[in-house]
Amino acid sequence: MKPGKKEPPQCCPQELRRSCPLLREADRRQRVIQRQRAFLSLEAHELRAHLHGLMGYAGLVLRKSRGCLPAQQEENLNKILRCAEELRGAIDRLDEFPFQEEGD
Repeated sequence: MKPGKKEPPQCCPQELRRSCPLLREADRRQRVIQRQRAFLSLEAHELRAHLHGLMGYAGLVLRKSRGCLPAQQEENLNKILRCAEELRGAIDRLDEFPFQEEGD
């Protein structure tokens, strides 16, 4: 360092983050995004668990009663399975949901 020049004060990143409003806001946004991701992940898991139970039960009834059920009931069970597959796709897309990052 040149003579007569003062060295800039050193501060730790935590102090800097607390003293700078933009950095505090960026931290806050990041925490919000993390909470949103965690919430969607948990809810998607819960929805999948129940959905797989419904799909398993409908599939079991369809397999075990093939030929015994009236055609309309068999068609209804197939509709349940098709709708469940579509719903599973929608739930899977929750995991890919794009969150807005800072500055977006």
